[in-house]
Amino acid sequence: MRRTILLLTVAFLLLAPAAGASDRSVKAAIRSAENRHFGPAADAFARASRRFSQTSEAGPFRRSVKRLTAAVATSQRIVARERASTARVRRGRSTFLTMLIHARGALALYDAGLRQWQARERAAAANTLARAAARFSRVDREERRALKLLGLKRS
Repeated sequence: MRRTILLLTVAFLLLAPAAGASDRSVKAAIRSAENRHFGPAADAFARASRRFSQTSEAGPFRRSVKRLTAAVATSQRIVARERASTARVRRGRSTFLTMLIHARGALALYDAGLRQWQARERAAAANTLARAAARFSRVDREERRALKLLGLKRS
């Protein structure tokens, strides 16, 4: 009897229809990722960047890089779960996920540059940080493009 109930429960769960694709859920996920995770961490990153340019202390800036990297990973998980129903929102979701991947790469460069800075390798650090800043400008453009495709405003 228990075995039958268990088999019926498993069969019901396996045969249950998957959640439908929804543009509204994709937009809500991206809005949530932007407002709760990526946005606040990016603001803290910008403040730490300005502070680093004034004080040359890499420690607080490195902590903000780590925080933003964690926010990017969280945002990726949130947005990757959702599926869009129209081509425009699918393209916006894809662009947003691509932006997050590029942000992760730029943040890895920032971290490497700051590690070099702390090791007193100033010339190499300056070169690495310049490359990271150039990559981050690309991330900014991709974010604006993704939000425009989705019809969302930047927070």
